[in-house]
Amino acid sequence: MHGNFTSEPQKGEDWSGKGRDTYYCDINPWNMLDSDAQPIITTEELQKAIPSFDWTGGHSGRMLTKEEAKKLDKLWDKYCKNNSEFIETQKRQFTFCIDKAVASRIDGFEHLIDYFKHDWADDYAKNPDCVFMEEYYGDTCNLKFDHDYESSTFHLKYMLQGSVLPITCKNLHRLEMKIDDDSDYTDWFKITSAWEDCFLLEANGIKLICDEISFGEITDYTEDSYPVNI
Repeated sequence: MHGNFTSEPQKGEDWSGKGRDTYYCDINPWNMLDSDAQPIITTEELQKAIPSFDWTGGHSGRMLTKEEAKKLDKLWDKYCKNNSEFIETQKRQFTFCIDKAVASRIDGFEHLIDYFKHDWADDYAKNPDCVFMEEYYGDTCNLKFDHDYESSTFHLKYMLQGSVLPITCKNLHRLEMKIDDDSDYTDWFKITSAWEDCFLLEANGIKLICDEISFGEITDYTEDSYPVNI
């Protein structure tokens, strides 16, 4: 797996059940490889290139030195060059805003398909998968959102290009909002799977995990000017 950390360490429940102090970080994986099905950088290659680090044992939490990290970067670059076709396929999978595997479980997903058939008619005719792809969700933002704590329901009005997509998320397990840390959250929309049978929704500074997601009928945005951020 190749990516970056997106959070500071957070204390959580010990995965082993032994009650130890255990910390976790959120990560953003750029590439994830199935080591049983795809080529990998082997332990032998790592040991040969970076013998100063023990690659055969130990637990999480150990760090490479800066020099060791540079050598690992070179190994990764070499791996990408030798497996360029596979890596490009992996990258294309990350251009999807809505995971096709979860789309069938989104109630009202046909509203989004209808929007694409109308507003992106030529693109949709050539490639119906454009409904899922990241490039069609650019220049977007959250127009309005609210959370009903009693029913554990989150409502979001999401700005598409000239249209408004109402989203309802039910039975929330986690809700995070970062809307005041000097970051620009425009152009970020993603729905994927989380845990078992749960949805992960990320939309311009909002991140939540829930049991159900539904789309409402998409309407035109009627204000004089388009908002560009939260």
